[in-house]
Parts: sequence; structure tokens; C-alpha cells
Amino acid sequence: MYTYATTRTGPLAEGIGLQYSAFFRTDLDPPPPAGTGPPAKQPDLQILFLANLEMENGGRCLISEPWRWNRLQWTPAVLHPRSRGRVHLNLADPLGQPIVELGYLSDEGGHDLAVLVEGLKMGVALGDSLAKLGLTINKDNTRTPLCRHLSFGSDEHLRCVARTTTNTLWHWTGTCRMGREDDDAAVVDSKLRVRGVRGLRVADASVMPSVTSGNTNVPTILVAERAATIILGDHGLLPRMN
Repeated sequence: MYTYATTRTGPLAEGIGLQYSAFFRTDLDPPPPAGTGPPAKQPDLQILFLANLEMENGGRCLISEPWRWNRLQWTPAVLHPRSRGRVHLNLADPLGQPIVELGYLSDEGGHDLAVLVEGLKMGVALGDSLAKLGLTINKDNTRTPLCRHLSFGSDEHLRCVARTTTNTLWHWTGTCRMGREDDDAAVVDSKLRVRGVRGLRVADASVMPSVTSGNTNVPTILVAERAATIILGDHGLLPRMN
């Protein structure tokens, strides 16, 4: 605490949770058709670095001090997944929750799985590099018991890890996507108005036609800012610019 109080450095200066993030373009296959994904030079893989504490030797009885964190979590994220989920109305119960089919890793050709495996390979290679520098690095296979019988770091092992641990990273997008009038899958128009419903707009990450190349928090704020400007403009309430 003295080091942090006097120099703002040391373990207490580290962020809690996500410490670093990196972006890559895997170039595993040609870019998707126009209008269905990011341009060829945009990243399709994000790596998140997180420090974790594995409770050992009675550590569950103690408060987890940052300097006792002993795990580096390497998390690859597919930035532009080609798998598609579905959201259905609950016909059996009009007041019930909608039925959501996530559709993870369901795209034809296995693009999303291949991107995840490529990201996991980077993590294995990093661990090997750190070990060569003299650091004590132990590869932890305890979190994926269904894959423990496979050779660690092999393509088969990494595909197993990806299939058994894949989850949504924070925010879902695209369930009410924006699109042209001739797009039957589009829900809102360019002014965020829901088609066929008067007086209703949507202003969140669900209107994104495709996922942004990075975290969606700031883009969602910008969608809301744009919605506010559109609504003010429609009512003649925008301030005049001199």
C-alpha cells in the first residue's frame, strides 16, 4: 500500500479483471461477401488478458490480494462471427420470456471455430515463449476436463476446448438489426424506427447489422446519441448552429 500511495505503482496499480487486449487478423480464409462482414483488413480476433487467482492451500479463507494472483487467462474472441442465432416469440405463453437459440459455432465451413482455435494456438505459443525466458509456466488443463484426454495444444485438443467452453462475451447484438426496405430480416430503418409500429424506436446494440471490431460499449453509446439527435430533429428541437 505504501508503494501505491507514494508512486502509484506496484500490484495495487493493476486493473482488476481485464488488463490488456490485442487485435489480430487471422486471414484463415477469403473475406465474406460484400455487406455480410468486415472489410478484409479489419481484425477478426481479439485476445483478452486477465489475471486470475486459483485458490490453493486454504486460500478460500482469505481475501484475494492482487499479488497472489497466479493465473494468466488468455481469452480469444471471434469479432465477426458467421454463426447466427434466432429469437422466437414464446407462442405457448404470450407473457413469457422469448425463446433464444444461440447457434454458437454453427456456421457452415467452421469459420468461427477455426478463428477460436487460431487464438488458442497463440496462447499456447506465448506460454512456450515465456518458459524459454526462464519463467515458471504451467499449462492448466483442469478447467477443461472433457478435453484432458487429448494432447495439450494439439488441434484436436484446442477444438475440444473451444467447443466446450465457448460463451457470449458480454453483449449480444443484431437481434433488431437496421437495414434497407428490401431486407426482410431488418427490423428498424435508418432512423431506428421499428417497421410497421408507429412511435417505436430501438436504440441499443441490437440494431447493429454486424458486430463491431472490438467492444460494443462505446458504439452502443453512439447509437443512443444518434437516436437522441434524430428524435430532436424530427420534432424541430435541434439547436441552431451559428
